[in-house]
Amino acid sequence: MSLLCNLGLMHGWLVFNLARKACASNPDQRYEAFSELLSDLTQPSEAHLNAIKQSPLQEKDPLRFWQVCAGGLLVLNLIQLIYFLS
Repeated sequence: MSLLCNLGLMHGWLVFNLARKACASNPDQRYEAFSELLSDLTQPSEAHLNAIKQSPLQEKDPLRFWQVCAGGLLVLNLIQLIYFLS
């Protein structure tokens, strides 16, 4: 996990993706051996790293997504309040 911390990536999101692949309902999409999962945990493949970088903020960090939405709505409400009071 130190590699992921050095890259500044969200390792929790990576572990979630790896767990999803390990528990896939289609056996062809699962890891064939535990060693593959362990290898991806210690040295993630480029495909997993690209999936993290390209995923939308709503999936990657839902809390941050809703904080940004709430902040944007707050700003719009304040603008509307100033418009109606003037």
